[in-house]
Amino acid sequence: MEGQLAQHTHVREAAVVARATTAGDKRLVAYVTSREGSKVAADDLLHHLKRLLPEHMVPSTYVILETMPLTPSGKLDRRALPAPIWQMDTTIRYEAPEGDVEDALAKVWRSVLGVERIGRQDNFFEIGGHSLLALKALLRINEMLGGTLRVVDFYSNPTVQQLASVIRGGATADDWVDLPREARLDERIEAIPPLESATANGILLTGAAGFVGRFLLAQLLRDTDSAIYCLMRGRSEKHARARLKETLLKWDLWDAECEQRILAVPGDLRQPRLGLSEQAYQLLCGGIDTIFHCATSMNHLETYQMAKAANVDAVKELLIIATQYQPKVIHYISTLGVFGSSATEAVRVIDESSSIDEEQHRSSHGYVASKWVADKIFMHAQARGIACNIFRLGLVWADSELGRFDELQSVYRVLKSCLLSGIGIEGYRYPMAPTPVDHVARAIVHLARHHREGNRVFHISSPALPLEDVFERCNEIMGNTLELRPYYEWVCAMKQLHHAGRSLPAVPLIEYAFTLDRDSFHEHQRTVRSAANVNFDCTRTQRELDTAGVVAPILNHKLLHLCLEDMLARDPELQHLMDHGGNLAPPIVSA
Repeated sequence: MEGQLAQHTHVREAAVVARATTAGDKRLVAYVTSREGSKVAADDLLHHLKRLLPEHMVPSTYVILETMPLTPSGKLDRRALPAPIWQMDTTIRYEAPEGDVEDALAKVWRSVLGVERIGRQDNFFEIGGHSLLALKALLRINEMLGGTLRVVDFYSNPTVQQLASVIRGGATADDWVDLPREARLDERIEAIPPLESATANGILLTGAAGFVGRFLLAQLLRDTDSAIYCLMRGRSEKHARARLKETLLKWDLWDAECEQRILAVPGDLRQPRLGLSEQAYQLLCGGIDTIFHCATSMNHLETYQMAKAANVDAVKELLIIATQYQPKVIHYISTLGVFGSSATEAVRVIDESSSIDEEQHRSSHGYVASKWVADKIFMHAQARGIACNIFRLGLVWADSELGRFDELQSVYRVLKSCLLSGIGIEGYRYPMAPTPVDHVARAIVHLARHHREGNRVFHISSPALPLEDVFERCNEIMGNTLELRPYYEWVCAMKQLHHAGRSLPAVPLIEYAFTLDRDSFHEHQRTVRSAANVNFDCTRTQRELDTAGVVAPILNHKLLHLCLEDMLARDPELQHLMDHGGNLAPPIVSA
């Protein structure tokens, strides 16, 4: 964390310390000093770290110092760092909790967050909470009040008043999203004729700092000669550009020879007109002819309403840009997850021509629901003659060149939790074959360049069988360092470690199981397996890629070795495994 803080352009020195709150719990506190002539803000540091670290590793409290305290030998004196003020600032007028349930919730929040005063309108995630703290609070709340709350209930009802309403049974049920209604497209958005004198050939890329987006940017730089405008959150163009360069350097994707072709544009998908200045908006309307929309809010705990601004409203804004001044083709990066499953149906085979019209998604499944709506909006745009292509991705894996993964991906979080705990999952298999991210980027750019007319849907997923016995394979590579347990026993181990204060990154993904006994857990797993009745046939897309020589690498023993090697080299929390004599076996090639 200190290394990531020090990467900030305005930070001179950084230190992160776990300190006891007023309630006695440990919380991460960041201390920084500013570079000469610069001024750093706590909010800026918070946003900076949220891009680079899992949320449970991001300090919620920041102390800006003029100088760091030093020992007589000139080293940082951590004991002399000043105590932070734990009470969070809030713009919400304080309202005292009402009734026994709200009082009980406020008591738990004070203990978990280390905040002295909690009002009934305070938002858990705006006063220092994140998914791991939410789970910690839920375990106490469910034990105290006999409830069965889940982390998703915190995201749906983040205030004391709202959560108390859920506990009392007064909250709205987890309804199905009215998908067709949400996917309506303003009639004023329609195709425009091309300009005879049009010369613009710039590319707008959203999500360039994300996992797929950063590899997509690198591929666009290799395969095109266009200027690439990257929409980035930032205070200014300089700040946005520094953030982007920092990300690409971290992942060994920065190409100094192409530096002049990368143009950072400060904006925000969640804002009207994408948060662009008038000058930037007009520049994009007139200076580009292609849009790659890769950005997405991919928090699987978000409700549909929470994901809507970034994943749905932004799509409509991009379509407006695509139909201003001169027509632009949009290549939209989606997910195979728009196809749901139902235990009452036989196995379905889904290909690129399959309709999404019969799918259903609940409000609590905000990510896939919002991606379905965006898919449908682009289909409406296609019907109006707007050039759009939809690329639905399967399970995206580390790249095949260096094994670079992303710490925010669910697969990474499970792998990391097993490595940190020393406990793996016996007989674990992925639901579909993982596809290396560099192949995904190469496939998207190739297909986009050859289908500028739009009106196509592509499914990009490895044609191989799903990988089985994942952690048995990890043990072959790592010298049997993982104790393998059946899935239920592994979940129980994660729960015990969480209660003991170990914040493992997989916990928010499996918290649903923490309240289940063995029989209920296995019944839930049987239900999940019976509902997994969708087989994806990507033959049409794969045939075109194969013809062009764009062949998907297979996740085999060698690629898994490469991924584990890179995880251990890059992730500070995992590096101690190597520091204590851990060694990877020599890579071998096997299916």
